[in-house]
Amino acid sequence: MRRRLSAAAVATAAALAMGASLLQTHVAWAQDTASRTKAPSEPPRAVSEKNDLASALPEDRAGTPGDGWQKSADRAWTTRSHTTPPNPPGRVAEPSSKLGKGWNTSADRAVTLAADSDGVHVLVADSAKAYEWKNATVLSEPGMPADSWIGNQCVIDHEHAAVVYAPRTFTNKPDLMQGGAFAAIVNLGSGKVIKLPFTASLAYFDPTCNPDTRTAAFTAYRDMNDPRSTKTRVVSVNTAGKTTGATVTGGEITSAVPVKDGTLAARGASWSTSTGQAR
Repeated sequence: MRRRLSAAAVATAAALAMGASLLQTHVAWAQDTASRTKAPSEPPRAVSEKNDLASALPEDRAGTPGDGWQKSADRAWTTRSHTTPPNPPGRVAEPSSKLGKGWNTSADRAVTLAADSDGVHVLVADSAKAYEWKNATVLSEPGMPADSWIGNQCVIDHEHAAVVYAPRTFTNKPDLMQGGAFAAIVNLGSGKVIKLPFTASLAYFDPTCNPDTRTAAFTAYRDMNDPRSTKTRVVSVNTAGKTTGATVTGGEITSAVPVKDGTLAARGASWSTSTGQAR
């Protein structure tokens, strides 16, 4: 009995220590309780009880390539209003000794994402500013509750990033995980957001950027539970959010990369190329 009680006490102490550590890490991004709006009376849900993709997501705008993809008239996109979040970690102390010669004239830039219940924070840090992090923008969708948001990003060029983002619970629903995430182009300097008129996958490789062509490719899937019916859509856009190429093909295509004359992707153990043109 003594050994069991001792083991339980140790486990409890370890759990409390880990919880305290996680709380310290998260507190830099957590807003004060007093500034938050009143929580809904029911736990937030990203989808209806029927788990119908159409009921969970706004329809794609008209003109999205490929038969069977949701279409509708243009809708007005608006960015969510946020209170000013706490400042990210400060600049590197003693940069001249830690960053090396020329740090203050270097164009090097670091970009990453940090997510919470407000949305996906796009964070930027420049060498010339001793890598002091700034919050370029926060991505979310009005009226869509989430206990936390998630997303992926890639850098198109020094001033632009491509981002896919969604409520965390989308990963629990195959249709939403495979092709229901929102997509946007973010200006890393001004924080301007261009929300794109199509949805994308939350797969680890999506989106994919090519700094040489200054374009990004977004991939989405349908009917992946039946290999005979699986379809892949790949849409490439430039830094202005304009579609530069689009294709829909049968089967599962992964890791699509925009190139000068089309798109390069993987199909099983082989490569696949597409010269899909913008529509």
